[in-house]
Amino acid sequence: MSMEITKAADYGLRAMYRLGQSPMNVSSLIGDIANEMNIPAQFLHKVMPRLVKAGLVRSRRGARGGYKLAKQPSEITLLQIVQAIDGPIYINRCLFDHDDCTMEEYCPIRPVFQNAQDAMRKVLDDSSLADLVARKEAAALEAAKANAGVGANANAPV
Repeated sequence: MSMEITKAADYGLRAMYRLGQSPMNVSSLIGDIANEMNIPAQFLHKVMPRLVKAGLVRSRRGARGGYKLAKQPSEITLLQIVQAIDGPIYINRCLFDHDDCTMEEYCPIRPVFQNAQDAMRKVLDDSSLADLVARKEAAALEAAKANAGVGANANAPV
């Protein structure tokens, strides 16, 4: 067993990122999200209802149907998305199932696990969907500037 975010949570994060790039009033079809974000559509059909249930996404059936964010991207954290899919994050069983630990009162390892878990949650909670979209836009702008600089220098006299 490894400590990693599940494939479902990864797909949920990607789908939410894609929705975060769209205007709030525009719905996206599950097939479009799946194709653009390289997610198996059948898997996404299982993930999206969890995001709807968590109040992060709205869904609508019919010709004008699809999915869109239920909140502003700045109001949605990565922690909310991961926990909507996977449930609460625990890096070790002893942090949620105290009956499972026979060393709880004197365990030197548990506080370290608790600190690591708290740090991971904080990073995810401090990162919003808007942050991801802004990061992508900044990277695209930097790439455009770099490409423009290369082209401009190529025509400069030597």
